[in-house]
Amino acid sequence: MGIEERRGREREARRLNIVRAARKLFYEKGFKDVTVSQIARKAEISKGAVYLYFTSKEEIYSHILLSDLDNIHNVVLNSVNNGKSATKMLEDFAEKVFEAEGKIGLVFGREDYGLYNEEIAVCDIMLKIPTSESYPSLNLSHAVMIVLYSLYLRKAYIPKRRRPMGLLEKKKLNEFFGQLLDDIDYPPHKKEHTKIMFKRIMGRAIPSKWEYHTLMGVLSKTLGKIKRRQGKK
Repeated sequence: MGIEERRGREREARRLNIVRAARKLFYEKGFKDVTVSQIARKAEISKGAVYLYFTSKEEIYSHILLSDLDNIHNVVLNSVNNGKSATKMLEDFAEKVFEAEGKIGLVFGREDYGLYNEEIAVCDIMLKIPTSESYPSLNLSHAVMIVLYSLYLRKAYIPKRRRPMGLLEKKKLNEFFGQLLDDIDYPPHKKEHTKIMFKRIMGRAIPSKWEYHTLMGVLSKTLGKIKRRQGKK
């Protein structure tokens, strides 16, 4: 390694150190309450050294925001370019979460140090979201967003279990429909064909128990109203 290359790497390391220190302070105190002097102390360098790389704390903050946006873009791009490998990995993780019984906990590593070995030891599943090689660190809030969104998608596409009506409900429903045809004086030559058609429609629809009770409620009230009118006559 040449002298210039080594110096270049040292400068980049100091610059990244300033960014990491500023990121922590911005997160802890908020942008307004952080000063360049505080960033310098956190990075363990002089205040003047900070100005060799950035003109102000606003520039540092802008750099962090742009880096985070670029990182999210690279994560999405990585997922596409790798032939769904990242997407499939997140889908598999979400599948395992929903297969688990009881309560589970999601543990995210620190932005600077990740997880300690003793913390990793108590975890059952490890997940690493692919990132850009030029900026391998993923902002914690973005990591949480990606994982939780993957879980949301998995939950959103879980088909709800339907309890279809049984044979007894089918029989009762067909009987009520036949009685309705009788009470409205439906043409006798069309009655049998209409009963069969109704039975086939219900067979294709496969109503749930809730839908069955709703239909029965409508038919029951309709029959009751017809009989009351017939009684008045």
